[in-house]
Amino acid sequence: MAMSLLRGIASVIACLLSSLISCVALNISQPYRIYFLLPILVPAALSFFTINDINVALPGLGLGSVWGHAGFIQVANMISVLYIEQWVLHPTTHPKPWDLHAAYKIWSNPQLLHTPRAIPGAPMMRTRPSRTAFLIRRLAELLILFLVARYMMVPLLPGAFAPLTVADFSATKQSYVRRLLMGSAITVRETLLRCVFAVHWIWSNSAVLHLAQTFAAILFSCVLRWDEPWEWPPLFGNPAEAYTLRYFWSRFWHRLVYRPYKNYGLWVSRRVFRFPPGGTWEKIVVLSLVFFLSGAVHSLVSWQTGRCEVWRDALWFSMNGGATMIEMVATNCWTAYLGRNKMLMEWSRVAERWGVYKAIGFLWVFAFMFWSVPKWEYGKIYCAARA
Repeated sequence: MAMSLLRGIASVIACLLSSLISCVALNISQPYRIYFLLPILVPAALSFFTINDINVALPGLGLGSVWGHAGFIQVANMISVLYIEQWVLHPTTHPKPWDLHAAYKIWSNPQLLHTPRAIPGAPMMRTRPSRTAFLIRRLAELLILFLVARYMMVPLLPGAFAPLTVADFSATKQSYVRRLLMGSAITVRETLLRCVFAVHWIWSNSAVLHLAQTFAAILFSCVLRWDEPWEWPPLFGNPAEAYTLRYFWSRFWHRLVYRPYKNYGLWVSRRVFRFPPGGTWEKIVVLSLVFFLSGAVHSLVSWQTGRCEVWRDALWFSMNGGATMIEMVATNCWTAYLGRNKMLMEWSRVAERWGVYKAIGFLWVFAFMFWSVPKWEYGKIYCAARA
């Protein structure tokens, strides 16, 4: 335990060293930044390969997985900022030399909030609360998360389905639509279990990420006071906006990695494939790479933390990318068809005003999660249970 604790501390120190070097590189002129790439990547890699020691030192919290993802976000952000966007801290005629605090503001801000390059629809706080009010609100949110987890989520899963067995997650249970079409036996219990899993992953992941962001926000804005409270807006958007897969990922889910991954996609599209900017092929490349990189990172973190069938992470995110493309094509075709039919256009406006489109959209998103999430999670649970 003591050795794991020491290695866990070393993992944190290595990540902080990589971050410090990144901030130094931001203060260096562009031609010399390439020499900082390996010094940034090597400590980050050492930190990643020791995240299991964090789990051993602090068991049951899943901090190793959170730390692994945080490390990937930091590296993805800094590579994008330093080498693709080529960010200049003070683009004026009289630049301020060696501003590590300004560099920290870029390092800790992968969405580039409160800058001219902030992601579209970036979350912002409407008010500027005091540190005391901010602290009280964040602690109240943690209390609410605890109460929801203790008195709602635990009684629902696994409570409502106890006893859960390995057979509930077998290869047969991972299939539903095909079995339904073939006339195989489908039980009410397994249908309800799939319904819960279709949304439970949203709750569990958003709760963990909100918890991690809350501790970071309190540390940096209330303890260290390197930031102002209004610089830490909520990580997630309004779930009422998640009525398409595209809006689920762009308006509701966190967008910490969207900007750097999008930059990688633009670079590949324009530099490798030489596609014209703003064209359809560029959009396909960007969307595909954003989901592929998300899945690859999740698979790598799962692999490093010893989870089963880590390829399912990459597959599921790729499925989301493909489904989002299909959704966008279908939406564009429907819009074009409406444009040629004035009477149908009037009916469409009435349907939109009455929320019919949103209702259909929510059903579509739920149906996709109902179909895809068990293919993602059931196999991993089944493998872990048998192991």
